[in-house]
Amino acid sequence: MPPHQNGVTIYGGFLSYAGSLEDRDWETNLTVLSGDIGTPNYADDNCYHVFYHPNGSGLNGTAILDGFTITDGNANGSDPHYHGGGMFNYDSSPAVTNCTFSDNSADYGGGMFNQYSSPAVTNCTFSDNSADSHGGGMFNYDNSFPAVTNCILWGDTGGEIYNYNSTPVITCCDIDGGYAGAGNISGTPMFVNPGSGDFHLQASSPCINTGTNSAPNLPAEDFEGDNRILGDVVDMGVDEYVPPSGTMVKIYVNLQGANRPSPEGWQVPLNIGFYPPGSPNSWLLNPGSAIYYFPGTATAEWINGGTKATVTVGPVNPGTYDITADSSTTLLNVKKGVHIE
Repeated sequence: MPPHQNGVTIYGGFLSYAGSLEDRDWETNLTVLSGDIGTPNYADDNCYHVFYHPNGSGLNGTAILDGFTITDGNANGSDPHYHGGGMFNYDSSPAVTNCTFSDNSADYGGGMFNQYSSPAVTNCTFSDNSADSHGGGMFNYDNSFPAVTNCILWGDTGGEIYNYNSTPVITCCDIDGGYAGAGNISGTPMFVNPGSGDFHLQASSPCINTGTNSAPNLPAEDFEGDNRILGDVVDMGVDEYVPPSGTMVKIYVNLQGANRPSPEGWQVPLNIGFYPPGSPNSWLLNPGSAIYYFPGTATAEWINGGTKATVTVGPVNPGTYDITADSSTTLLNVKKGVHIE
């Protein structure tokens, strides 16, 4: 791509003939900017950088990039073209929002390289990029102070973030291997299928409701047009998790003998499975046979003179199920033919 310009916002999510923001459809019109410009699927003749902002570009926060997949840049040339396969910034600090950086490569900074640059990177996902030296996700060099907020950097080769004479501000991000900063976590983001480029979050993702609503340039929508902040707090990465429709189900499990907690409030590891009615017993401890399976913990409490572990799971679509509750601290409990409306 040619250098961006100040005062210009580039949006993804349009058909070629669309004329207004109302025509934007992120999910239908996935916008991919690829460096694979030569022989298809042959990296050696890919362009060095998908976005190249060299010395003299002078970009600031009014140059906004919003809603793209940036992929297949291969910075395998001579200086400066061995830095920043996805994006190269020299004395340029654009705003980058709702973008996915994947399958980019370089010697330094596979996904993004910053020199004398401090871009605002918000709700982006970096995954499966690579650097032969350092910074598979991002390399910050010589007085670069990017603000990276609500982002996921996971599964990049060569380390996620590498800094040389630079101090980025990394806030409320999920970083493979961990990174110091307010609100940062290091849990597996639980993408749906990162190998095929599906960076939606699964229901068990630790990135749900763990971002910050005060992020710079916080987008109103995610990469496919779902509203941001569906809960109380925005999610990390390009995807705002949308729960499937259905019913939440509260499960009570009786605890007896050595499993009775003291004091009340003891946490019990408890896995809940919803199976087709009439399932054979061999299915009932096999999560792969379940229609729904919810691993987790339950809170024990006194109810009607007995001790029960309670957990709410779902959503579950209406229907009839055989429901199991199993744990390392309690016997398998099975309730057959339960109807959920």
